[in-house]
Amino acid sequence: AGIQTLVERRIGDDHKRRLACGIVIACVPAALAGLLLEDVVQTEFRSPALVAVTLVVSGLALQAADRLASRRKEVEALTLADALVIGLAQAVALVPGVSRSGATITAALALGASRDAAARFSFLLSAPIVFGAGLLEVGEMARVGIDLPFLVGVATSALVGYLAIRYLLVYVRTRSYSVFVWYRIAVGFAVLGLLAR
Repeated sequence: AGIQTLVERRIGDDHKRRLACGIVIACVPAALAGLLLEDVVQTEFRSPALVAVTLVVSGLALQAADRLASRRKEVEALTLADALVIGLAQAVALVPGVSRSGATITAALALGASRDAAARFSFLLSAPIVFGAGLLEVGEMARVGIDLPFLVGVATSALVGYLAIRYLLVYVRTRSYSVFVWYRIAVGFAVLGLLAR
């Protein structure tokens, strides 16, 4: 708490600077977990049964957070401690079947964020990941050369991603996350049903 207070005092009342620091802090747990647990995730956590169970459990967790949380905080009100907790949730998403956006939105809702704020912070948190992937792609392009189909693919994915984010933010301002919850539960039970045959 003392460290958090000191850091927040240095940041001051600049909401944009606080948000940027929050995003950096939230990225740390997943980065560390990825470095330390990559081999385990790629081998031990690849069970279809585990994926099915995590689909259902994470869906139920999202439903509980969406229904029971206060939903009062906007993005500017999220503290650095909140950002760290959301970052820990993002690290859990290394487990197959746990959605990165679903985990971070669930954590944000549980911390009292509004539906809109939870979605916004989750998408902002994905920006460093997208940027890093983009750098890797640029490096690959520099190595093998740039062709038209690749550029069309990049432009199309960027446009579709932007429209999806914009639509979701509009959607959650007036509706709950239930449609995503039931989708995950349905897919999870479908996988379990196939495994039981």
